[in-house]
This record gives sequence, C-alpha cells and structure tokens, in this order.
Amino acid sequence: TWEQFQEVQPAGEPPFWAAGTAYPPLNLICLRSPRGMKGGRTDIEGVLRHEYTHLALARALRGNEAPRWLDEGFTMLQTKKWNLSRTYCLSKGVLSKTLIPLAELANGFPLDQDQAQLAYDQSLSFVSYIKNEYGTEALPRLITGLAHGLDADTALKQATGLGLRHLERQWKAELKKRYSWIPIATSFFSLWFLASLLFLIGYWLKRRRAKRILAQWEQEEALQEAHFPPESSGDEDQE
Repeated sequence: TWEQFQEVQPAGEPPFWAAGTAYPPLNLICLRSPRGMKGGRTDIEGVLRHEYTHLALARALRGNEAPRWLDEGFTMLQTKKWNLSRTYCLSKGVLSKTLIPLAELANGFPLDQDQAQLAYDQSLSFVSYIKNEYGTEALPRLITGLAHGLDADTALKQATGLGLRHLERQWKAELKKRYSWIPIATSFFSLWFLASLLFLIGYWLKRRRAKRILAQWEQEEALQEAHFPPESSGDEDQE
C-alpha cells in the first residue's frame, strides 16, 4: 500500500506518483507493489532498472554529487525509450515557453506531477543532446570530471568545451526547430486529424441539410392536404 511504501523510506516522503526510490549511500532500492498502484499495473522491471542505474551512477561518481538533471537524464537514457507522450510534453513546454531552467533542476525536481514530468523529459532530452552533439565519450568525460570533484559547469566545459548556460541555449534552439508549429501542423497525424474533422463536419452539414429538406417537404405536404383534401373514391359516390 501507499502507507507501507512510505514507512520503508529511510528519509523523507516520496511524491505520491512515485513507483520506486533509490538511496545510493545506503545501496537501497524501494519498489512499490504494482497491486498498490492505481489501475494495478506498472512496469516493475523497468522501475527496478531505473533505480538500479541510479545506484550505478552514484558508484561511478565516487561519493560526489551530480546535478539532478544529469542524474535523472542519464538514468532515463539507459532505461527509458522516447515516446509520443514525452514528445507531447516537451513540445508543449517549448510552444508555451514554460520550459524549466536547468539551473532550477540542479538540486531537485518539482513535486507537481505535470511539472515533474516536464523536468524528467527535459533532463532526458538535454543529456541525449550532449551525447548526440559531442559524441558517446562526452557523458563519460562529464561523469569522470564530477567524480574528481569538479563542479558541474567546469565538468561540462571539460567534456564539451561549453558551460551549462551556452549548452542550454544551443539545446533550446534545437528544440525550437524540432517542435515549431510548422512540423507539428504539417505532420501526418495533424493532417489526418484535420481531414477526419473536415469529413465529420461535412457529414454533419449534409445530414442537417437533408433533415431540413425533409422537414420542408413534410410541411408542404401538410399544407397541400389542408387546402386540397383527398377526393372520395368512385365506390363511395355510388353508395
């Protein structure tokens, strides 16, 4: 249960949406039972891999701390796949200009679930950007620098040649290109949705017009019967 999951935590209360927690100094992982989760389903093996990677990264850092965006971004890079929900979350943050500055994600993530999801997706995207732009050795160099006691900005400069501010600016510029309105508006899904919407609107207008014509015909028939009642048959006249 949620209450039991809270009780086994050695420090603090996890957010209500958490399925697992990791405590590297204690070499400890706490997993919430899938039966205690809403809907009774969760990828418990995926959660375990995620939390285990936290312990592995902490071991590589040799007791030094990494900024939270790196801790979560690197862990997700090893254990998570990019999906449509992450694309939607990140594109929404870009288009609404609500991305969270990475400096604010150095020491912790928001407790609000939606904001936390954005923080996770930003972290994964930024760490992926470092790997893709500066090669597969960039992240190991960054982690090695942190393990030797360098601060995050100095370790980033050693790994990529740029500090956090410049890297974040480049990354955001790349996000704006990728998640602008033009590719979203011209995407296959958007065009399919627009075509379906136009079809439904056209069908609704056609049905509405047909009903209006039928109603007009019925009204004309009623008026015609009122002015010209049906004549009696020949048999009735003979009677």
